[in-house]
Amino acid sequence: MAGQSTQFKPIKASTEIFELNAQFAEMISSLEQSRLDVARVAKLAVIGEMAASMAHEVRTPLGVLRSSAQILQRETHLSDIGMEMTEYILSETARLNELVTTLLECASPRPPRFSLHDVQQIIEHVQELLRTRAEAKHIKLELKFNNTESRLYCDKDQLIQVFLNLIMNAIQHVSDQGHIIIYSQIENGFLECKVCDDGTGIPDVQKPAVFDPFYTQREEGIGLGLTVVQQIVLAHKGQIFITDNPQGGTCFHVQLPINHQDQD
Repeated sequence: MAGQSTQFKPIKASTEIFELNAQFAEMISSLEQSRLDVARVAKLAVIGEMAASMAHEVRTPLGVLRSSAQILQRETHLSDIGMEMTEYILSETARLNELVTTLLECASPRPPRFSLHDVQQIIEHVQELLRTRAEAKHIKLELKFNNTESRLYCDKDQLIQVFLNLIMNAIQHVSDQGHIIIYSQIENGFLECKVCDDGTGIPDVQKPAVFDPFYTQREEGIGLGLTVVQQIVLAHKGQIFITDNPQGGTCFHVQLPINHQDQD
C-alpha cells in the first residue's frame, strides 16, 4: 500500500560460508606462523655458523690473552696501572668467552638430563646468587610460593640458567628501588613459575619478538638470553609466555609439566 515501507529481512549467510571463512582464517594464521618459524630457523642457522666460526677463530686468541695476563699478574714489579690493565684484560676476555658460549648454546643446545629436583629450591638458589646484584640497585627480590609440591623431572643446571636469565633480565629493566616477585603454583597439571617486575614493561607490538634471536632493548645486550630460555623450556615440554603486570611492568610465565619423566 502507498505510504507503507517494505521491510526486507537480511539474508543470512549459509553455514558452509561461515565454515569456509573460519577455515580460511585458520589457514592464514597457520601460514603466518609457518613464516615466522622459517624466519626463526634461518636466524638460528646464522647463529650456528657464527658460533662455529667464533669458537675456532676467537677462543684460541682469547685463551692466549688470558694466560698472558695471568702470567703478568705474577710479576713482582708490576705497576698499579699494569695490574689494572691485566684485570681489564681478564674481565673482557671472560665476557667475550661467555658470548661465544651463549652463541653455541643457542645454536645447538644440549638435550636436558632429567632427574627429580625441587624447582622452588632451584629458584631460591638463584635468588641467593642474584641478591647482591639486586641490593646494588635497592631492588626488593621477593618469593611467593604456594605450599605445593614443586618437585618434578628436569635438568637442574638448565633451569638455573632459565631463572638466572629471567631474574637478571628483570633486574636490568627495573629502576632503582623497584620490586620483583617470583610466584610458584600448581595449575592444570603444570608447575607455573612467574617472574613479575614493576619496570617499564614491553609494548604489545614488541611482545611477539621477545624470544627471537638478537632481539634486545638494551644497547649492550646481544639478544640471545631469552632465546636460550625458550629453547630450554620447550625441551622440558613446557611453555613460556609474557603478560602485563597489573602493577606495571612485565610477567614472564614458565609452565613445566609436573608428570613429565621423559629422559630421551
